[in-house]
Amino acid sequence: MLAKTYKAHGRAQEAVNVYARIEASIGDNPGLLVDYADALAMQAGGNLAGKPLALVNQALQLDPNNLFALWLAGTAAFDRQDFPAAVAYWERAQRLLPPESEDAQILAREIANARQKTTTKVVPGRAVSGQVDLAPALRSQAAPDDTLFIFARAVAGPRVTRAGAQRR
Repeated sequence: MLAKTYKAHGRAQEAVNVYARIEASIGDNPGLLVDYADALAMQAGGNLAGKPLALVNQALQLDPNNLFALWLAGTAAFDRQDFPAAVAYWERAQRLLPPESEDAQILAREIANARQKTTTKVVPGRAVSGQVDLAPALRSQAAPDDTLFIFARAVAGPRVTRAGAQRR
C-alpha cells in the first residue's frame, strides 16, 4: 500500500525503495511485479529497459492476461522499435477491455500508430533492390499500376521478407 501511495503521488524513488525491501516476497504476484516495474520505469524517466521489463515479463509468465503488464510490454516493444510486438501486446490488452472504454480507445490509437510505423520502417543495410522483368505471357495480364509482391529468403536472419514493387 505504501509503495502504491508513493507512486500515485509521483514519488518514484520512495516507491522503488519499498518494493526493493519486499522484492523477495512479491515474486509470485503479477500485480505487484508490474507495479514495481512501473515505479522503476518512472524513476528512470519512463524507460522500461532492463529490470522493469524483466519484471513485466515475469508477471506475464504468471498471468498472460495481466492488462497492465501487456500494456507495459507493448510500450517497451514500441520504445525499442519492435512495432509488430507492440501491436501484438496491445491487441491482447485491448481484448480485455470494454470496446467503448477510454483505455480501449487509447490502445486503438497506439495500435494504429505502431502499425503505421511497421509499414514505413526502413532498416539500412537490410533492403533488397533490383529490377524485375515479367515474362511476355504474364506482361499482357498485368496493368501498369499493379503491385508485385516479391518473396525472398535471406541467407541468414529472418526467413521471410515481403516487399512491394511497381511493375516497369
